Amino acid sequence: MNALIKGERDLVEEAAALMLSMPQSKGSVRHLFYPGIYVRELSVAAGNAIVGRTYKAAQVNILAKGVVMLRDAAGAWHRTVAPQIFLGGATRKIAYVVKDMVWMNIFPTDERDVEKLEASYLEDGPPEDERTMIAHDGSYEAMCAEIGFTPQAVREASERADDLIDWPIGEYKVKIGRSRIEGRGLIATADIKRGEIICHARVGNKRTPAGRYTNHSATPNAEMFVMAGNVYIAALRDIEGCRGGMDGEEVTVSYRASAELGRRLAHE
Repeated sequence: MNALIKGERDLVEEAAALMLSMPQSKGSVRHLFYPGIYVRELSVAAGNAIVGRTYKAAQVNILAKGVVMLRDAAGAWHRTVAPQIFLGGATRKIAYVVKDMVWMNIFPTDERDVEKLEASYLEDGPPEDERTMIAHDGSYEAMCAEIGFTPQAVREASERADDLIDWPIGEYKVKIGRSRIEGRGLIATADIKRGEIICHARVGNKRTPAGRYTNHSATPNAEMFVMAGNVYIAALRDIEGCRGGMDGEEVTVSYRASAELGRRLAHE
């Protein structure tokens, strides 16, 4: 039996390695936070094959939309038509999407940090993304000087913990994850359209994770703005989400513009 299980795992790993060598398709992920519940929603178009990551324990699965061919541990394929609800085991799924799919995993938890959530229920990390890190060229230091702060002062202000709050209850196309600019950043997990409101940066005088971790860029793809006393982040252009399980683009803003926004708020 152990040999059979090992053989099955080897087959899945070989399939995953082969698929990662191919061009990656869009796999949009939304993160839905409700009181006591986290929902991970994956949307994939018809014609795509999927090898999932390995779950540590059973979890509730909902096929909310579409038709999917699922491969079981014995190697048999099963046609699964939405709507379906079932308990998935501690395993790695292989699937082929016959009709556009929306798949949800449900977890009972109050945690809202996606990295911590994934570490708690997944055995393996996401595939490595080989895109080049963005090199510092001195423009960040020049920007800091322009707004009247040293880089160290900007870092210290961002690392304050006394004004931080968790993600507000809601639905998100972003997470806090590994940044290619600096440390951690705000990462798109689903496609975001130009002009779309991405999330809160501040609620009143409290910063959300986005307010804490969104990095600066000289060519930002998003901006902060004020509405009804809260600060939001909106897309300046289309922003690409996940591809094949790999993280999407990092959401960035101009700290120059954000500093000016802060000065205006302080004088209102």
